[in-house]
Amino acid sequence: MVSWFQPLNLCCVFVDVFIGLAFDFLFVDFDAIQSAAKEAGYQQLTNQNFVIICGATITKQIKKDENNVWRTLINGEILETDPITNIITHIKRVAALPVCIGNPDTKFESLDVTKASCSRTSNNIRHTSCNLLAQTEKSVRCAPCSNTRAYLRGALSVMNKSARHDAPSEADALKAQLDVANKENDRLRSLLAATSKEKVNVERQLDDMIKNTAESRMQSLDKDSLAYLFIDQQLKYRSINGSTTGMRWHPTIIRWALTINAKSSSTYRLMRDSGMICMPSERTLNDFKHCRALEAGIDYKLMKDYSESHPQMDFTLMVDEMKLKQGLAYNRSTGKLSGYVSMGESCGTINQEDFKQDVASHACVFLARGIRNKNVSFVAATYFTRSASSTDLFYMLWEVIASMELCGLRVRILVSDGASSNRLLAKLHQADSSTTEEVFRTPNRFAAGRWLYFASDAPHLVKTTRNCVEMSGGHLNTRNMVVSFIICRDASKSVTLSLI
Repeated sequence: MVSWFQPLNLCCVFVDVFIGLAFDFLFVDFDAIQSAAKEAGYQQLTNQNFVIICGATITKQIKKDENNVWRTLINGEILETDPITNIITHIKRVAALPVCIGNPDTKFESLDVTKASCSRTSNNIRHTSCNLLAQTEKSVRCAPCSNTRAYLRGALSVMNKSARHDAPSEADALKAQLDVANKENDRLRSLLAATSKEKVNVERQLDDMIKNTAESRMQSLDKDSLAYLFIDQQLKYRSINGSTTGMRWHPTIIRWALTINAKSSSTYRLMRDSGMICMPSERTLNDFKHCRALEAGIDYKLMKDYSESHPQMDFTLMVDEMKLKQGLAYNRSTGKLSGYVSMGESCGTINQEDFKQDVASHACVFLARGIRNKNVSFVAATYFTRSASSTDLFYMLWEVIASMELCGLRVRILVSDGASSNRLLAKLHQADSSTTEEVFRTPNRFAAGRWLYFASDAPHLVKTTRNCVEMSGGHLNTRNMVVSFIICRDASKSVTLSLI
């Protein structure tokens, strides 16, 4: 059943269309429309079709359709607006407003926009009610697309937070790696335990064989011999399973280890690490090395100890200078800087003010060695100098001799190399300065009736001779010595060597 007002509505539509056509035909000036479109940047295709072209694409178009109604197209889509009352104003407004760009961001590609009344076309998200034109001349989006952008940002933030929460953190990743490492460690430990059982059985058999061999060998040795002591210490070390804290080494073994370590620390380390010989650790040796602090001057305590163990023993006093690496070092035990020239506290004869701020470059050492027992030797005095002159050596020598004689250690011979200062030291003891004879002895000023003999160090003399001959006519050519050999066929006569 058709209601009575439907024909009335249809009549109203026809009236509106007729009035609009009549208004355009009677009152609209087509020349004004063309002029306004041209000013706004439109291109005229026909009298009633105006377009704005961007590149090769028609972005904006205003034309009349087949029903003689003005239509506005943005990128080919019809712009749904209110009925156009003033076509000139409408042309200018459409030309001034930018085209709505939507939301073409790539970061929004993974979002679900079906619940937000949005549509996705060509990687661009627009609201279903997009106006196709921006709100103002300065904006780039219409109002619905701007609201959509706020929604998309919120949804992206929620998704990122959820992803960070679901993704494993760095601590969780490290914990997983630690679990894997612990499992691998447990597997290796079990494998090592199984291997160690076989290793222990072999080592026990080898130790038992060595022990039986050593014990049988010890039965044929004198208990006071060094071989017996060495084997006994080796067996004792093995009996405590190599515990370094439970081993108490014999003093003789300590001295022997200190001697080897002083000759070559790398050789000592190789011997100890080989496992064939059990030796004290280097930490143990350091305790004995540094039991006495090295200070400049005479070591009175050491002299007193040797005088008690070796009373009235004859000694040879050897003096030599060693080159030092110049520099200062802080001594934590004393809180002082070491490395300066120092003659010792007791050497008051030498004017030490001249050397007060100088860094030492040499160490002058006096070594005392027993004449009848060469195993008895000790450093009697040490002086840090720049380079000791013969006068300095004179005062140092007699101070050391006086200290040793007072302790009951008798000095018989002074041995030195052929350095110029050492030769001048002997000449300072000439009774008559006018004589040219070589001085080979002088009265001991601290032992009446006893002589102090001067002797040259034979190895030094041989080395000096060899160097002089080598540098004559070859190498650096700093010497000009001629060597002549006189060889006799008579076996009773010796071969003589003369240096000219």
